[in-house]
Amino acid sequence: MNKEVSHLRNHENALIKDDLNDLKNRTDDQQRMVLEDVKAFKKDLENVKQNFLQDIKAINKTLENICRTCPSGWKPIGLFCYYFSTDDLSWDNARDECIRKGAALAFLKNKEEADGLKSYIEQGRYWIGLRRDEEPQKWKWVDGSMLSYSNWHDGEPNNIHVEHCAESKSGKWNDLTCESKLKYACKKWCCC
Repeated sequence: MNKEVSHLRNHENALIKDDLNDLKNRTDDQQRMVLEDVKAFKKDLENVKQNFLQDIKAINKTLENICRTCPSGWKPIGLFCYYFSTDDLSWDNARDECIRKGAALAFLKNKEEADGLKSYIEQGRYWIGLRRDEEPQKWKWVDGSMLSYSNWHDGEPNNIHVEHCAESKSGKWNDLTCESKLKYACKKWCCC
C-alpha cells in the first residue's frame, strides 16, 4: 500500500509540477506579450509626440509669418511694429495719435530696442513714450513702468526749461518741453 500511496503522491507531484511549469510558461508568455505591447505603445507614443512637435513648429512658423506682418507704413523691428511720423505734434498730441493707431509712443526698454530704431531716427528728432513724473527725477514710460534702461545724451536730462518729455535726437535721448512740436514714433506688437 505504501508503494501505491507513494506512486500516487509521485504522480500528483508530477501533475502539480507540470501544472506549475505550464502556469509559469503561460505567465512568461503573457509577460512577454505585455512587454511587447508596452514597447509598441512607447514607440507609437514617441511617433505621436514627434508628429505633434512637427505640427507645432509648422503652426508657429505660419503664425510667425502672418503675425510678423505690420500694417502699411509701419516697420517691423524685433517683435514690434513701429510707425515714424512725418508730421510734427506736441508730446500729448503725439501720444494720442499713437493711441488712435492702436499703439503707444515708443517705449524702449533695452539697448537692443534702442539700437533697432537707430537707422530710422538717427537723422531726426522724434518723441518717445517717456515722461517725467510728478517728482522731478522720476521718469516713466507710457506703459506705466519706471525707467530702467536709458540712452541720454551727455548732460541730459537737464530740465533747463521745465522739460518733462523725452525725445530721441540723433539716436540719443534729450528732455524737452512737452509743447514742442516734433515727429513721433509709435510702437505696437506684431500680432494677428
